[in-house]
Amino acid sequence: MDLLYNYIDRAVIEGMDALDNGVKIGETTIPILNISTIISGFNPPWYKENDEDKAFNEAVNVASSVLRNKISHKLSVFKSRELVENAYKSRVRPEVLVLDTYCPYGEVLKNIDEAKEVLYVVYKSKVNYAAQSVRDYNGEDRKKFPKAWAGKRDEELAKVTGVKDSVFCHSGRFIAIAQSLEGIMTLVDLAIQEPEENSSGGFFKFLEKLFSRK
Repeated sequence: MDLLYNYIDRAVIEGMDALDNGVKIGETTIPILNISTIISGFNPPWYKENDEDKAFNEAVNVASSVLRNKISHKLSVFKSRELVENAYKSRVRPEVLVLDTYCPYGEVLKNIDEAKEVLYVVYKSKVNYAAQSVRDYNGEDRKKFPKAWAGKRDEELAKVTGVKDSVFCHSGRFIAIAQSLEGIMTLVDLAIQEPEENSSGGFFKFLEKLFSRK
């Protein structure tokens, strides 16, 4: 309960209080809607005699939905912890985490994978099998899928990879999909074997892993 309370306070309440107290947040080139601006948008226009109570109740309903969604999301992370931890302990290959089904793994994995060994997470989607590159707290992928795969799908991707049931690789190279578990695991193996794009970057990553294990 304490973890959930602190998350909601940080993710929802602090931002609303900051704007109410005159603290500017989220200043970007492109304006981004936040919960405070969305709720304030329910205020009736000055030139219309709208029912303020009705507008207020509409705003409360939206705010309640946002709050429930935030709580539900955080609870789903809590419930996924055991699944992710068990999958982490039973890895066949240090670089690959295999989940029986998709669940929010990012936060849990960052906490338990102190050596930053896991590069890709494999899971069953609705129809196919997917593999996603693991992102660190700085938002960067530990290792993207090969450049030659970017944006390719079906036969075109199969031709490049040699994996017949290849389905898709995102142009951002952070997710790849195949029809079978065998296919997606082969794609992941190929991605792991692919040399680092930047030799110096690969060297520093090697040193980081080396010293983190001591």
